[in-house]
Amino acid sequence: MRATPVWIWPPNRAEPRLAATLAVDGSLGSAGGKALGVWQFDPAFVEANLPTPDPVMLSLSRGSKPIRFSGHDGLPGVVRDAMPQGYGADRIVALAGRNLLPMELLEMGLPDSTGGLEICVDLEQKLRWQPGRSEDLERLAGELEAEDPPSRAIRRLNGDVGTSQGGEKPKTTVVHRGQLWLAKMRDRGGLRELPAREFVTMTLAGQAGIRIPDIELKNAGAHQIFLIQRFDRHGDPLQPARRMVASAHSVLDLGAAALRGDLGRSYLVLADKLRRWAHNSPFLESDLQELWCRMAFNALVGNTDDHPRNHAFLFDGQAWRLSPAFDITPTLQAPKDPAVVLEPSSVVLAMDVTAGKHRTSVVTVERLLVCAPHFGLSVMAAGQWLLETAEHVSHAWETMLVAHLLDPQPAVQRQLREDCRPAFGFSQWLAQNPAKVEAMIDTLSAQMGKRRR
Repeated sequence: MRATPVWIWPPNRAEPRLAATLAVDGSLGSAGGKALGVWQFDPAFVEANLPTPDPVMLSLSRGSKPIRFSGHDGLPGVVRDAMPQGYGADRIVALAGRNLLPMELLEMGLPDSTGGLEICVDLEQKLRWQPGRSEDLERLAGELEAEDPPSRAIRRLNGDVGTSQGGEKPKTTVVHRGQLWLAKMRDRGGLRELPAREFVTMTLAGQAGIRIPDIELKNAGAHQIFLIQRFDRHGDPLQPARRMVASAHSVLDLGAAALRGDLGRSYLVLADKLRRWAHNSPFLESDLQELWCRMAFNALVGNTDDHPRNHAFLFDGQAWRLSPAFDITPTLQAPKDPAVVLEPSSVVLAMDVTAGKHRTSVVTVERLLVCAPHFGLSVMAAGQWLLETAEHVSHAWETMLVAHLLDPQPAVQRQLREDCRPAFGFSQWLAQNPAKVEAMIDTLSAQMGKRRR
């Protein structure tokens, strides 16, 4: 097995340093079995006692002894987080003209990957890449016809080299307002007016007290661009310092192909992991409470794409904490079968909201309230936040969406509002039934009070 250098950016430093090596025996995985990966810290990195990208699976307490990983790709989860996936991986593979092994994707990917590590032999060559400017992307998108795929503007900006970011939507890192931002556009077969939908729900999240990065929505001719500032980069955008990021998928130690319903794919388990990863963070209590708010908010706006790769922990230079929220979009659609009717008093999310043998991802008001103490919130405080946020979301989303849609035709706007309406059904139900919710809050508060006594 060939060992590839692992480079990590120490906190507030624009220059990386050698942290470890990673070797993967891909021949094991190619035969349908398990690949074996071996991570080995550099002794000087251990001696310097620098932060590790995973304090649990890649603990410095192991010193420079080999740490082994087995699985279909043999990669530690945080390395997989940095590997090009989805749209970005497709572009790299298309340019290569052949299927690529994970270590090849890591070597060939751009240095705009998530977090603060690179796995490559030729670091200097990789870091010579420079991101494009948001103004240039706007100009290129503005030159496209309405029927042209928006990804064409991104490919022209980057010289067709893609991105190392994950996800299926076309995206790229750009310099915007003197910082690094992520620019996202609608895929040809994606939801109509997707940038506007994401901008609206992310704005609503910020108004609900959820921490979000700075965001903007740009109209570029017949297309829109959703811009969100990168929270894992800061300083000079052409030579930025990086912050380490670990997706919830990695934190929960889920398999690469873990699906809905897999054990551990749970908000409550993620809260337990946060207590372990961020035990020394002054923000632990507030982050735990915010994690509950994000779970509830996803239900309120029908963000059923809240899978573990759309949550993350961030190393802020001193300690790990919950990262700012990202990728919140109203994805819940009306059933194609007219005989199937959505129940507005519940929503099915992508992660479990209860624990134990009766764990489920079906959100109801009662389940949200019952689990609130697990996140450090009283039933009363959780219920009050739920009612206030549902009231605001249910009354604001439609006006905000219309204000940001690109197509001004009334018929088109009316259809888009109807397309999005099922996603906000849960918040609408809450806003229309406050007495039922208040009664539930009082009952559960009393029951839990008796248990404590």
